[in-house]
Amino acid sequence: MRIFILTLFSVMLLSVETQAQKRTEAEAKQMIDSLFVKIKEGASLTNLVIQYSEDPASIKKEGVYTGVKKGQFTPEFETAVLALKPNEISKPFKTKYGYHIAQLISKDGDTYSVRQLIITYKK
Repeated sequence: MRIFILTLFSVMLLSVETQAQKRTEAEAKQMIDSLFVKIKEGASLTNLVIQYSEDPASIKKEGVYTGVKKGQFTPEFETAVLALKPNEISKPFKTKYGYHIAQLISKDGDTYSVRQLIITYKK
């Protein structure tokens, strides 16, 4: 039973990686923009992260990174996130990893928590 579940999970991750490897930058931008429209229409960022985000490191935690110290993420990411008020959701933005939508959860001095959705593309 465990082997089947691991295999199924591996296939799901491989499927996401395969889609991202085929997606152009323009397609990734179009996808992140359409997800942002859904958020503006009332969709939950958490639910969209679960359905669409391509960040295997945070997907199990609904896209949340806690206790992040300034300087851990790219400057573009931190500039966008740290300009937000707690619980505010960013407009789509680009880093070298792909297109993001982020929500600042909390900020305390040089540490913050954030939820992010990322759509990647072939480089």
